[in-house]
Amino acid sequence: MFGLGPSFPAKKAIKTFKENNITKIIELGAGLGRDTIFFAQNSIYVEALDYSTFAINKINQKAKELNLSKFIKASLYDVREKLPFDNEQFQGCF
Repeated sequence: MFGLGPSFPAKKAIKTFKENNITKIIELGAGLGRDTIFFAQNSIYVEALDYSTFAINKINQKAKELNLSKFIKASLYDVREKLPFDNEQFQGCF
């Protein structure tokens, strides 16, 4: 799933998130952040995780440029490891 705009699954997910008043999600494998940005533009706080330092830097750069930093926290993460949260509460996963 590559592209510049939000993915088809993200467009479907945003409907579910809005219908259920979901405002805080975790995104696993965020890539370069096209869906991360889409969710943030829709006032959803996104904890974006990816294994690529380049991808995380790109997400943070885009968030800053688009003034979305308050909605996005991007972190380096390898899915083979335990999730890096202790008591973090998320309402959804993407």
